[in-house]
Formats: sequence, structure tokens, C-alpha cells
Amino acid sequence: MTHTRYFPKGAIKVIPKNMDVEIGLYDYQTKNGKNYFGFIAYSGKRGKHDLYEAHTSATRRDERIKEYFANIEKSKQWKSDRAEKRILKSNPLKVGDILYTSWGYDQTNVDFFQVLEVKDCFCHIKQIHGEYVEGTEGRDCSHVTAVKNSFIERKEIQRKKILTSDGGKSIYLKINESATAWLWDGRPKYSSWYA
Repeated sequence: MTHTRYFPKGAIKVIPKNMDVEIGLYDYQTKNGKNYFGFIAYSGKRGKHDLYEAHTSATRRDERIKEYFANIEKSKQWKSDRAEKRILKSNPLKVGDILYTSWGYDQTNVDFFQVLEVKDCFCHIKQIHGEYVEGTEGRDCSHVTAVKNSFIERKEIQRKKILTSDGGKSIYLKINESATAWLWDGRPKYSSWYA
């Protein structure tokens, strides 16, 4: 949907170089003979103006336009910095890291995944084998650990978005509706099965 931008009658449109901004400059005189110097400003693809002002001097109008440009640049820099920080915060995974899921109803299934590639806020993972920890067996349960680089051949490589919680302190991947993968700390995980 494209927006039609409003410009006062007789306004001169100005588009500064290297800025995604459009300004309309106009002058008018009131019935009592007072002169005003106005401008309307749009940024990005917005149909709604950012500023629509009139001043009693052309100098003051020019000062306000300069302030507007400076604010646009600050906002652009802030967005760029924020995006950079978000990418860094959302990329704590590295190739070789192992994640685990613990899920199930009436039983606890544990699956392990190894990170194969990390790019921006996405990663490629593949499921790896787990093995029972000797001496932890119980009735229909045991603890399991991951076997690094022991990929399950029939499982495909999955591309997943890296998600964060707790203000970026915890990372996780959404594997499916019932399984969320968390970074594995190397400790055995409880697993159970229904006989």
C-alpha cells in the first residue's frame, strides 16, 4: 500500500542526498500581513508527516530542519547500533556446541543436537546420538549424555532461529511444538520411558 503524501499548495519539495527524507518548503502570509515560513517533513516510506511547522523567520525554519536532519541521523545510528548488539547477543552459539531437548508426556525424552553452522541469528543443527550413563539405570529410566559428532544419519540438518530469554542470558531453539532445545552444560540428563 502506497501512501500519498500531503504537501501544502506551492510547496517546494527537497530531497537531501544520502537521506531517506522528503521536505516541503512553503511560505505564506496571513490576512493581517504577517509572514510565515513553513515546512513539512517525511522520512522513510511513511505517509504521515514527521513534522509540520511554521515559523516567523526563515532562519528559525532552517534551524529546525537542521535539528530534524540531526535527529534522523541519530535515530539511524541508534538503530544500527541496536541491530549490531542484537546480532552479537543472539549469536552466542558456535560450531560444535551441543543443545538438548527434554520433552514428553508420561515419559521424558531427551534428544541432543550439534551446531554445524552459525550465521547472523540462525544456526544449522543436526541430531546426534545419546548414550546411557552406566550406573544410573532405574526402573524405566536412566541418565543420558550426548555423543559428539555421532550424527544420526536419517535425521536432516535443520535451520533454526536462535532465540533468547531472561534479557538475553538464556538461549534456546524451537525444534517443534513440543520440544525446545537449550544449550547443554555437559551434565547427564534424566530420561524415562513407558514400558
